[in-house]
Amino acid sequence: MIDHLLGRPSPSWKRTQVFLVILFWLWKLVYGNPGAPRVLWLRRLNKKLQRFSPWQIIVSTLTAVYAVKNLDKILGLGCKFYLSTSIHPRIIRATWIATGLDAGFATAMSIRPKWLKDLCSMLFSIYYIIYANEADEKLRRFRAVPTVEMFRITWEKTTNPYLRLLAQSPSISLHRKILLPRPSSSSYDRPITVHIYFAPPAHQLHNTTDLILDFPGGGFVAMSPEHHDDRLRNWALKTGKPVLAVDYGKSPEYPYPFAMDECFDLYHLLAETSGRCIGMSGRKLKRDHLRGLGVCLPSCIALSASHSYTCTPFNSGATLVVGVMVKILQHNAAIPAGETKLPAPLSLVLNYAALDFNFTSWMSPDNLRVLRTEQSSGDLPGMRELAVAEESPAACQPVEHGRENTACERNA
Repeated sequence: MIDHLLGRPSPSWKRTQVFLVILFWLWKLVYGNPGAPRVLWLRRLNKKLQRFSPWQIIVSTLTAVYAVKNLDKILGLGCKFYLSTSIHPRIIRATWIATGLDAGFATAMSIRPKWLKDLCSMLFSIYYIIYANEADEKLRRFRAVPTVEMFRITWEKTTNPYLRLLAQSPSISLHRKILLPRPSSSSYDRPITVHIYFAPPAHQLHNTTDLILDFPGGGFVAMSPEHHDDRLRNWALKTGKPVLAVDYGKSPEYPYPFAMDECFDLYHLLAETSGRCIGMSGRKLKRDHLRGLGVCLPSCIALSASHSYTCTPFNSGATLVVGVMVKILQHNAAIPAGETKLPAPLSLVLNYAALDFNFTSWMSPDNLRVLRTEQSSGDLPGMRELAVAEESPAACQPVEHGRENTACERNA
């Protein structure tokens, strides 16, 4: 309340208010009159409560507080969760655990030193897993004003040492972090950091002729291959192929297009060396053998993008995969006829790639009608330009989930 009276809401004023309230009532309990104050019927109530034990009073008080906090549910006034019947219970349970962990790690974000922050992150997470509603409210406040630090703390929680003790990562024969040089045609000097995962015996890597190249997701600002360790290890085990994950530079330290160029440089280097730069054989298979064996050429790398846990709205790794493919096509188009071109990857595996950053791509026609009303169109900047853009033929393209742009529907 103090921060609202001053007109300057802030965590420091809320903290001051909590300390003042606690100190006041402690002072009243220690130095005040043990009897109730002469206010209305409080003294008579105090005498009646004397026949109860302290334990009964404490438990009944906590129960009453709990009942008051959940009065809307008792009266049947709580909001309904309409997706409860369409979402699998396992997804709901996983979201509950992830939300509790995110709230706990976000709460401990500013604690120093690191060992104390790691410990408090787990303790706070246990609290928020038990009190799920508090976790939702905590995350709502953090996400109202998101920061890069908050994203990194909550998304990169899998590197917490205590959390890793609980995880059971599958064992593989080779997991190595290596630095690769840039190709000669690159304009960058920073080495490329990659993680290689290989399940068969390590000496067999030299005989491999195909590769899975992974670009981990993380909203372009967070998460390295270490935070996708379980998934990458499982891929290496199930496919038997080497899995190479790149730790590309993240924004804002490395702004666009650094990550895109770095991923393209890695692909260029792998194609030039046929995988020898990471210890592969460098031998090429014939196309006839490729059809029979179902494997990819050493230069035809299967590009893949990582799958992000809750918490991200899109997969930046999948976006980078598409961007690298476009750069491969542009690179080959600029090469004169007769010169060696970059081979295309055998396949692309995309998980909810962000291919359209226009906010109308995820809005329903009803949402767009609200934005186009006379009352709102004059107040929202850019709405007139949006309407003109949507009337153009270029706007009449299918968007995500197979839904057509509303301008096309209107023209039809």
